[in-house]
Order: sequence, then structure tokens, then C-alpha cells
Amino acid sequence: MSRSEALCIRRISSPEDIKDCLRFVLRVFRETAGREFDDEGRASFSAFIYSGTIEKSIEDGSGRLCAAYEGEELAGVSLIRENRHISLLFVRPDMQKKGIGSALLQKMTEGSEEYLTVNAAPTGYAFYKKKGFYVREKEKTLDGITFTLMEKKIH
Repeated sequence: MSRSEALCIRRISSPEDIKDCLRFVLRVFRETAGREFDDEGRASFSAFIYSGTIEKSIEDGSGRLCAAYEGEELAGVSLIRENRHISLLFVRPDMQKKGIGSALLQKMTEGSEEYLTVNAAPTGYAFYKKKGFYVREKEKTLDGITFTLMEKKIH
């Protein structure tokens, strides 16, 4: 990201913006973490995105969806549930390692409980480790999705 471009992170709540963010997440998933999963894992992740669960959590206030924009361009998306569990954190591959994931993570800690948890995909494990998360449960695979449950104390 060039220093002349300002990164803007905003909370997303309109149905159309939510759909745009979820399409973005699926595209980035397919380009990154999804390559590491088998057909079952890719199908499970897609089913989660299309299940309506995310929209319902935003509507009832238990989920908070944020999007990072560089100018007018969508660069990253995050979702936190119950102010403590990171459900989504995706940054466009060409925008990674430019502070966008860190900025979204910082935004998610606002109003959070004493800790954050995440089911870190193998492709995200090093990022979370670098950000102070520790392994709470060893790596496992469920419905074709491989992840490590990680936690970080924030207060």
C-alpha cells in the first residue's frame, strides 16, 4: 500500500455491502487458504458463507463485520462474533504484508472481552502467532477444514 493511499476501516451493516464482503471473502479464500483444503473443506467453507449465519449475527448484534478499503478498493474483511471469536479475516493476496490484517485485527479488539480466539487456517497460523496468539488446541480437521484453535489475552 502506498503511503499516499489512506486505509479506511469501516463497520459493514447494509445487506448489499455484506454481500460484497462475502463475495470478496470467497474469492480470497479460493486464491489462498482454499487451495490447501480438499473438496469437502472448500464446500464446507462455501456453505458457511452462504448459510445466512453471518447476516443473522450482524442483524442481531452478535457479529461485527468490518471492511478495509484502500481508496475505493476493498482490501480486507474481518468478522468477530460475540466480541471474542474471529470468524473471518481475509486480505487480498496482493495487499498482504502491508498492515491491513493487523489494522483489521486491531479494530476487532475494540470492545472485545478479555481474550480473542480464532480457528487459524494453516495459511494464517504464522500471522496470528506473530500477533501474540498461542495454541489452545492442537491442529485438527473438521468437515474438511484444517485449523488450530488459538487465543490471545487482550486485557
